[in-house]
Amino acid sequence: MSKIVKVSNGDYSLQVKPGGNIIFDTTGTAVGRGAGSNYGKVTIWGNLDVKGVTTTIESTTTTVSDPFFEINTGLLTNGITTSPYEAGFQIDRGTALPAQIFYSETVKHYDSTIPGESGTVSPLTGTGTFVLRTGATDGAQVLNALQLRTITTDTSGDLAFDLQGGAYALSIVNSGAVYDGVTNTLNSSAYNYASLGLSNYHIPNIQYLNNYVASSYTGSNWGQALTNIIQFPLTPTLSGVIITGTAGQFFCSNASLFVGMQITISGTLTGSGGIVNYPVTSTYKISATNGYNTFTLQTLGNVALATTAGTTTGLTFTNSTFGSVAITGTTAATGQIQFNVNNPVITNPIGYFAAVTGTASSGTTTSASGSLTVGSVRIYGDTINDISSNNLILTANSGTIEVNAYTRFDNQATLSYNSGTMSSSTQMYSSSTVGPGRTGLYIVNSTVQTADELISRKRAVLLSILL
Repeated sequence: MSKIVKVSNGDYSLQVKPGGNIIFDTTGTAVGRGAGSNYGKVTIWGNLDVKGVTTTIESTTTTVSDPFFEINTGLLTNGITTSPYEAGFQIDRGTALPAQIFYSETVKHYDSTIPGESGTVSPLTGTGTFVLRTGATDGAQVLNALQLRTITTDTSGDLAFDLQGGAYALSIVNSGAVYDGVTNTLNSSAYNYASLGLSNYHIPNIQYLNNYVASSYTGSNWGQALTNIIQFPLTPTLSGVIITGTAGQFFCSNASLFVGMQITISGTLTGSGGIVNYPVTSTYKISATNGYNTFTLQTLGNVALATTAGTTTGLTFTNSTFGSVAITGTTAATGQIQFNVNNPVITNPIGYFAAVTGTASSGTTTSASGSLTVGSVRIYGDTINDISSNNLILTANSGTIEVNAYTRFDNQATLSYNSGTMSSSTQMYSSSTVGPGRTGLYIVNSTVQTADELISRKRAVLLSILL
């Protein structure tokens, strides 16, 4: 039978001796309370205010329906101002060190949404950070780990991994391998991570990069690739592009351009210029250029492009022409390092290094020491210097070497015939000692074994009259 104690006109107070206990027993007996008892429920219709020092709950499961569980209440300051400036939850682990999850005012973190000087970002200093650790009660504090599947951002700024200014890096490891401080295999575990077959959205680690840049190099440094082709874009994006004419004429900031280079246009044109049939047609090729900032586009089918002069705001002009360095052949006789351009006009390598070039019958001397073959040579320096002990030899398949410039001979010492080096050749040199010929140019060969001076035309006419 239920009983009710009702106080209609005042408070109800239950008082015991100082330090005494008040027990609400729902087991039906005052003795033998403990495991296995048939517990009832104590219900409080109203607020519960505990004024003591410690509240102990020994139940197996505690259920709280409040959406927020507030602790460390009653502060009238800005932040936790009492040492150690932190508050949170502690989990008892028996004889093992307790675990804590708490908020610390002393640990600052980087926030990408806080503006710094000159519009940059700076570390946030006005708030604290959540911390996980074990061993908080005996001074042997050890930071702990957090297991989850996803870390998400509020999309208002970059997702940052704050390394707190320390000399450590963000690591990707696989603790599934053995790691006990002695047989440390985190490196091989990282290797396993690298062999997973990553997708575009995965973050690689340095071991993945080392494996991707595969090498049989056995020295102390990594990253030496074994590959037979390296391909790279030639000035991939043209900047400052404007339309200057009605027949596909354009201007751009300084770039490397050539006839046949393919240009892909993307984006939505919001500028004052116009390109007929864009974006139905978006890939074109250069039909004329000055090589660096003006060019004319036409379709890949060699049809002239109709344009309206003006700006190209909203459009991106990408050079889809690539250069490459390719390794060909497997032996010294066939091996080459070729320099190529994927330009429809240029179908052959624009140059190559080779151990052996051509054959003796084709007019090109074979050489085990290798050679360089290019379409043309331009140098920025002023000297071509043969550092070997042999003569510098210039040859031409046509049998003629053409010098398209004035030729200057520096003065040399007097030359005498040497059958060992001049048996089948004629050598000409300049001397500061001018003889009767008045030219200062001398020749020496197997016939004229003593240096003889070339004579000028006027000098020859004069001597013919006198003689």
